[in-house]
Amino acid sequence: MLRENSATLVDRLIGGFEWTAALAVAIISACLKADENKLWPFLATTVIAIRNSAWYTLPIIIIMAGIAVKLRKELGNRRTWKVVQVLLDHYWQESFAKDNDTKDDPHHFHRVTMFKHCRFHFGKWPFSGWMVPVARSGHSTKSGIRHFKASLNNPDQAEGVAGRAFAYQKMVLVSGLPRLNLPRTNDDDKKRYAEKSFVSVKKIEKDFTAERQSRSFLGIPVEVKGKPWGSIILDSHHPKEIVLLDSVYGTVAKVLQEILR
Repeated sequence: MLRENSATLVDRLIGGFEWTAALAVAIISACLKADENKLWPFLATTVIAIRNSAWYTLPIIIIMAGIAVKLRKELGNRRTWKVVQVLLDHYWQESFAKDNDTKDDPHHFHRVTMFKHCRFHFGKWPFSGWMVPVARSGHSTKSGIRHFKASLNNPDQAEGVAGRAFAYQKMVLVSGLPRLNLPRTNDDDKKRYAEKSFVSVKKIEKDFTAERQSRSFLGIPVEVKGKPWGSIILDSHHPKEIVLLDSVYGTVAKVLQEILR
């Protein structure tokens, strides 16, 4: 799930939790001060039960509140990711919608995707370093985006253009990749595609589909507060070299520097 969607979901869940937690703390506090001898029997029993459990319910609420704050901080504000979405859509517009070779193609034939480097990624080998997709231009092909290994200890083994751009901290340009969804596709084409795009043949055979085929890439490292943060990847079904638009990316980079953390 991309960050805008996950941040929105977490905001809603945390908002509900905050109200529930506040109500629970208020009830527990009231029960701690209440005189059960002045209450109806069934209320007195409830008050005593809540009072006896307060020693563990209050710490649990506090711990969960801390986890919620940490999670919200990690995911970022949903408004931040809405701005990122606008920036990626603008970058896509300038890079592909104004190019004579690509302007008439379907939107998802050309994409701009942002990846963040995470040392830990749930569901993958932990602590090995991963490039995790956090935002993508357009409104389609937003699920099932690949994750790429990018260990800081083995930068030459970083996977994909996303991993190499981050690990090397330099622009990575790939073009002229073979088209693999043709009947005549052979093992040599798969091997050449894998080598030039920094992935294994096995990975291509496992999750490559015609709808996702990209024949050129441009990987750009992203820094935040002077430190490597992730990468932005432009990919296209067209085999020609993707040109870096310095003026456009300069503006995008400056805004990202201000809003990301």
